[in-house]
Amino acid sequence: MNATILVHTNGLTHEEWLCHRRSGIGGSDAAAIAGVSRWKDPFSVYMDKTDKGQPFETNEALYWGSTLENVVISEFMKRSGLRVEPLPVILQHPEVPYLLANLDGIVIDDEGHVGVFEAKTANAFSKCEWEGDKVPDAYMLQVQHYLNVTGYDYAYIAVLIGGNEFQYKRIQRDNEMIQHLMALEMHFWTNHVLAKSPPVPTAQSTELLALLYPGGKKETLILPADSLDLIKAFETHQASEKEAKNLKDEAAAKIKALMGDHETAAIDGHCTIKWTPVSSERFDTTAFKKKHPILAQEYTKASISRRFTVKSK
Repeated sequence: MNATILVHTNGLTHEEWLCHRRSGIGGSDAAAIAGVSRWKDPFSVYMDKTDKGQPFETNEALYWGSTLENVVISEFMKRSGLRVEPLPVILQHPEVPYLLANLDGIVIDDEGHVGVFEAKTANAFSKCEWEGDKVPDAYMLQVQHYLNVTGYDYAYIAVLIGGNEFQYKRIQRDNEMIQHLMALEMHFWTNHVLAKSPPVPTAQSTELLALLYPGGKKETLILPADSLDLIKAFETHQASEKEAKNLKDEAAAKIKALMGDHETAAIDGHCTIKWTPVSSERFDTTAFKKKHPILAQEYTKASISRRFTVKSK
């Protein structure tokens, strides 16, 4: 292995681990910087690395991904016959120290060669992304990032899909992909993180921007004149969005008229259409507040959000 050890992770507090994580670009940042992550964008990574982002919080997907990691590793060893060993360290690229790797483990093949091991969980709706030899783009870049940091020639990625389908795949080192990815990462670190110059936010930044800027300043801010291009773009897309929704609803109405009382329909060789009754129960908050006003007040939690509108003159 060519990488150097930044820190041993055994015994680190969450805050210490987070501090080391923010000192460079990790595998999960690679896809975001390259613009292929569905979870975050370059702006989100910048805010995290400059210590301006929200504290790292787990969620259900992350919790179960972590909880099931050992299950995935155990199943991989059982099915492949290969050995996976833990590697409780954060690694650094030998020449570019801000490129980091925190591996799920290392795998040793039948010839004694060492590679990267990654364990994943995925929901059933993403099954198509794993068909055949396919690996989701974000995970492919994560693995190539790790191969770059470690210098290894191969990796295995194992995934549990929908809780009941297991797959594993071998991924070879792709030097051309690594060169392109490394160039993007170095540009991002130099021209954004070190330069304290944030990249342009994208739609994926919406939730983060709402957390960063909760509002409160009442005075009107005068934006620069070139912001008008953004306003025009917003209004154009807003109009297109409304038109697209109307056309979609119109097409759906015509299909429903054709179906009548039938809950399913099909067009041979093309698709299946379902229009099924859905029963749901909703809590009657108005009636509850009338009957139990004190109790309702006790369990009512205020929520503040910011509504974005554009009104042209």
